Amino acid sequence: MGAQGMGEGPVTETGRWDDVDTLADAAARFAADLYYFVARRVIMDLGEAGERAVRQGLREFGLARGRAILAEVEAAGEEVNLANFLKHYNLPMGRAWRGERVTTPEASHDVVTFCPFADQWQKRGGADIGQIYCEEVDPAIREGYSPRLRFTATQYLLRDGAPCLQRDEMK
Repeated sequence: MGAQGMGEGPVTETGRWDDVDTLADAAARFAADLYYFVARRVIMDLGEAGERAVRQGLREFGLARGRAILAEVEAAGEEVNLANFLKHYNLPMGRAWRGERVTTPEASHDVVTFCPFADQWQKRGGADIGQIYCEEVDPAIREGYSPRLRFTATQYLLRDGAPCLQRDEMK
C-alpha cells in the first residue's frame, strides 16, 4: 500500500510525514484507539473485574513511564525537579495538545483545551473509558518520577466537557 493510503496528512515523495505536528497527532490517536479498543473489550467481557484490571494496568504503565523519565533525567546528570520532568516528558505535549501552561519552580498549572486522546475517545463514544486512562496514568507517571511530585486535576475534558485543569507540584 502506498503512503497516501496509510493515513491522512502531508507526506513527502518518499512516503514520510513532512509535518511533525501531524505525525504527533496521528501517533496520539493511534495510541488512544489502541487503549480504547483493548480496554473496552476487557471491561465488556469482565465487568467490574475488567475495569479494575484496566486501572491496575494503566497505573503500572504510568509508573513505568515516570521511571523512564526519571532515568532520562538522571542519565543527563540533571536534578530531579519539576522543570526537568517537564523537559524530559515523553509525549509531544506541545505538538498535538493545545492549551496554556504557567510554570514556577515548584508548580505547573495547565489548562488543556484540546487533547487528541480525548477527541479520539469522544469520536468513538468512549469518553467513560478514556476518563479511566486520565484518572490512572497521569498521577502514576508523577509517582514513578518522584514521590515528591504530585498531580491533581480538578476538571476534565471528557468528564466535564470543559478544559482540563491540571496542576503538578513538587513537594
